Amino acid sequence: MLPYFKKYAIISCVVAVAVPVVVSTVYVLVTGRMMAASLDGLIILLLLLFGTMMAMQVVFAKRVAAETSELLDLYNEQCDPAALVEKGRAVAEAITVPFNTDGSWFLTYYAQALLDLGRTDAARKILGEIAQSASRARKAPVKAGILMNEAVLAAKLEGPEAALKLMDEAYELFGGSSANPADRNIVFVNGQRDLLRAEVEGDAKAQRTFYARAQADESVPMRLRVESAWKLARLSYQEGDTATERTMLQFVVDHGNKLALVAPARKQLGEL
Repeated sequence: MLPYFKKYAIISCVVAVAVPVVVSTVYVLVTGRMMAASLDGLIILLLLLFGTMMAMQVVFAKRVAAETSELLDLYNEQCDPAALVEKGRAVAEAITVPFNTDGSWFLTYYAQALLDLGRTDAARKILGEIAQSASRARKAPVKAGILMNEAVLAAKLEGPEAALKLMDEAYELFGGSSANPADRNIVFVNGQRDLLRAEVEGDAKAQRTFYARAQADESVPMRLRVESAWKLARLSYQEGDTATERTMLQFVVDHGNKLALVAPARKQLGEL
């Protein structure tokens, strides 16, 4: 859970304590006897305490997931980086070094939104703090998760070669070749390693295949589809494929909303 939302954990504890207190108070008023004075009554109170706590944790876990998703959708689906930076500021500022996996995950998106707004120094500061957190992590899965998130941001700030090194390290920490190939983290890391390797090696065919698939897949967040369309447009320009270039640039303009890529895409589209 992100630190900002730990208030919900406190609320769940308060409610869990309040329920048996209220029940025992009402019992005394009705019967004139202490509920906890008998073994059966004590067991009921304990069941109420732990049962309420578990129920509240489920309720608040769903609420936290919904609120986090709504925040990130401002950027990932609505392509509005300023909205995420503004509305997610309190959440981001509550995350302190060393970050855990969840913290670095959220800040990776937050930093990318900052980049879209031209705030490169602020994004680099977050990248440095994520790297510092990874170096301080002791458990392999935690360190791997932080490195995986770091690599996503590093790809934009430091290039594919630096990002590939981070993804390779994360892959080994997740278990490498001995890990379950169907594991969600392994699937993501391997996909990113293949793409980053293609970028480092200048394999335009592999890049085109990846970006075309991502751009066309409606299950992929819109921001990533727009970014894929932009990269596919750049590849098409280099290959002299004007038709695909125009189609992808138009997609960026039509769906990119307030992303930084929209302005250069519109300019390039006007020059075709």
